Amino acid sequence: MTGPVSLPPQEIAALERHLIHIYGDAHALEPLLGKLRSHLALHPPRPRPHWSNRDILLITYGDTVLSPDIPPLKSLHRWLSRRVGKAVNGVHLLPFFPYSSDDGFSVIDYRRVNPELGDWDDIHALAGEYRLMVDLVLNHVSRQSLWFHDFLNDVEPYRHFFIEVDPDADLSKVVRPRSTPLVTEVQTHQGYRYLWTTFSDDQIDLNYANPAVLLEMIDIMLFYVTQGARYLRLDAVPYLWKEPGTTCFNLPRTHELVRLFNRALRIAAPHVSLLVEANVPHRENIRYFGDGNEAHMVYQFALPPLILHTLNRADSSRLTAWARRLEPPPAGCTFLNFTASHDGIGLRPVERILPRRDLQDLIDSMRRFGGFVSFRSDGGDEVPYEINISWFDAMAGTRRGGDTLQVERCLCSQAIMLALQGVPAVYVHVLTGTPNAFDLVESTGHTRSINRRKWQVGELDTLLDNRASLQSRVFRGMQKLLRIRREAEAMDPEVPQEVLDLGPALFAVLRRARWCRQEVLALHNVTLRPVLVDGAALAETVSDEGWHDLATGEPVALSGLEVRPCRYRWLGRVTPGTFSGPDQSLSSSTRE
Repeated sequence: MTGPVSLPPQEIAALERHLIHIYGDAHALEPLLGKLRSHLALHPPRPRPHWSNRDILLITYGDTVLSPDIPPLKSLHRWLSRRVGKAVNGVHLLPFFPYSSDDGFSVIDYRRVNPELGDWDDIHALAGEYRLMVDLVLNHVSRQSLWFHDFLNDVEPYRHFFIEVDPDADLSKVVRPRSTPLVTEVQTHQGYRYLWTTFSDDQIDLNYANPAVLLEMIDIMLFYVTQGARYLRLDAVPYLWKEPGTTCFNLPRTHELVRLFNRALRIAAPHVSLLVEANVPHRENIRYFGDGNEAHMVYQFALPPLILHTLNRADSSRLTAWARRLEPPPAGCTFLNFTASHDGIGLRPVERILPRRDLQDLIDSMRRFGGFVSFRSDGGDEVPYEINISWFDAMAGTRRGGDTLQVERCLCSQAIMLALQGVPAVYVHVLTGTPNAFDLVESTGHTRSINRRKWQVGELDTLLDNRASLQSRVFRGMQKLLRIRREAEAMDPEVPQEVLDLGPALFAVLRRARWCRQEVLALHNVTLRPVLVDGAALAETVSDEGWHDLATGEPVALSGLEVRPCRYRWLGRVTPGTFSGPDQSLSSSTRE
């Protein structure tokens, strides 16, 4: 492209409004417009593709699968191509930058690939085969970063990049995800300073009250787009804006910052989706959709603890009641459904959904299966924050103890997640049935390491090739389940869901839409006994005719259908009528 790039006046006006809401003025508008124009001059915008039933993400670290003599990113890519193939079409590659702690979330340099993992060519190769999700670690930076070194030496512009705090200030209202000190003392060339550190003394919070910080992060975001990112995950969003005397949590300016990031992508890279990470109670979490003008995707953070509770108690009542109350996301937005990730199983999202006695019962059960519990500060008290355990070992039994249905229960848990409306994300260690990594916990001293095993490719391949191993059984079962999900048109994220109440033994989801040529009834037995489907209970919702099993293709009658213990049955049928195609509300032109 030649000559200056012009931006639509309405978009410029919108950016100006965002800046005024955040800072009280629009002094940062011209440098922001300059960044957007520079990006567009080299990278013309591409239209946004429609989400479909084929969109499935895999969550993994860059060094999860290691091979001798080749960089970890190449090893991971080769293993994905060879073993996973088209079972997923996207990869959430957890932070792959140089870092000093927190397994990548204390970033030293946002624009470099950790040389211990590989280089940008490895990232580009992965992005050429899979839709790539990249983390934008917004809230903090490593104290080993050049930014922080320049702050210590009073060098512009970084002397104002961090939040100085009066050590005597009353910060008692601040909501914390950790029990570590909120304020850290550091020695600078100007004397001792006290800085805000939400997560650890190695992760120094950035000062978004300084527009230069926002502009730098916009620049980094656009850089990731040029490197092939199709999804951008905004990390630790609820803590971005600080106002002493408040909770400093989910503040209005935090939401305005997300709206500005959304607007910048809408202008410069509408083909990229924005995912907000906000591990908070469910009602606060879904507010990050805004009116369809904040996150394009929001994690279903309540889902992992609710599915775990359901299978641990062999009772779907709480999950069914919660899922029946779920409101659909705004047009152009969707949920990201998952059960496990690199972090633990967060408990905050279900604080107002599960009774305390149920949470404590779940915690006690997970400890019996080898898990740990981490805590956060709440008004001076220590309260449970997350359960740290591999998802596969969390499936070892029920509250009554271990049993022989671990593999079946694990697959059933994934079927529940995959059946719900949204885009699913599968953690690599769920895909491979990875057990607790106690050796990593011992070597790192961090309980989250229990779910972050690093496989040697030879060891992993041997397990997956042994059809009798637990890992092979899980992996083959997951491949089958993901294939069914990809081929089911009714699992398109735009197809609405209806959660049916068929009693506490079953979790049932019906997916259908007038424009869809298929409807799917997904049944999940969460108990230790066979369950017969009550055809009469379904009669007012669906007819008994025309169904077939999506796994086998065999015809099925609903009345008297048996679902075995901890198994799923996904049924499909062709929907009669005319079809006009899906609602194209996911197009970028609808986003305001």
